[in-house]
Amino acid sequence: MNYSRTIREYCLQNPGMMFDMSYEHKKHFEMVPYRTFCKILSRLEDEEILKPYSKGLYIISSDNIKEDPVIAFYANENTGLVVGYKMYNEFGITEHTEKPIVIYTNAMETTTKNIGDDYKLVLFDEMFDDHIKKLIICLELIQNCMNIIDYDLKRIYEVLQDYLQYYDDFSFRTIVKNIRYSLSTIATLDELLSKLHVPNMALEIAKKYYHDA
Repeated sequence: MNYSRTIREYCLQNPGMMFDMSYEHKKHFEMVPYRTFCKILSRLEDEEILKPYSKGLYIISSDNIKEDPVIAFYANENTGLVVGYKMYNEFGITEHTEKPIVIYTNAMETTTKNIGDDYKLVLFDEMFDDHIKKLIICLELIQNCMNIIDYDLKRIYEVLQDYLQYYDDFSFRTIVKNIRYSLSTIATLDELLSKLHVPNMALEIAKKYYHDA
C-alpha cells in the first residue's frame, strides 16, 4: 500500500475538514507506522494540503470553508454536541456569551483537550443519536440553570418540556456512563418526567451506576 497516496487522497476528498492527528491515525490509518504517518503529514503540510491549526490539529485546505471546522468535526450529527453558553444562545435562553466553547465528543483519543482558549473538548465515548443529544441538553439545563447569566426561565422550561418527551432509560444509562451529573440533578429530572407522565428509572440507574463506579 502506498501510504502517502492513501492519506493524500483522503485529505483531498475531505476539503475544509479538521484533521486530528491522533484520532485519524487511530480510526483510519492505524496500519501506518506512526513515525511514517508524521512524516507524511509534514510533506502534506509542505504541499499546503494541510494547514496547521493547533498542536496535533490541521485543517485540510479548501477554498470554501463556510462553517466552524472545530464544531463541524467534533460536534457533527454523529460525533458530538456543543454545550455551555453557545448551546444556551442557540436555544434563546440567554444572550450572554462566554468562551471556551464546550463540546462533548467521541472524535478524539484523550479524555479532554483544549484548542487554544476558544474550545474545550470532553470525551463522550459513545455514539450520539437524537435521543441522547436531547437528554444531555435537558440534564445540562437542569444542572446549570441557576448559574446561567441572564437566563430566561420560561425558555428553559419550554425546552425541557419539549425534549423530555424523548426520554428513555437506555439513553440515560449511556449518558451517566460518560457524564457524572449530581444526584440532585437526576432527582429533578425524575420529578419533571413524572409530571410529564414519562416512565423512567433514572434515579435507580444513576444510584446503581455511581455506586458500582
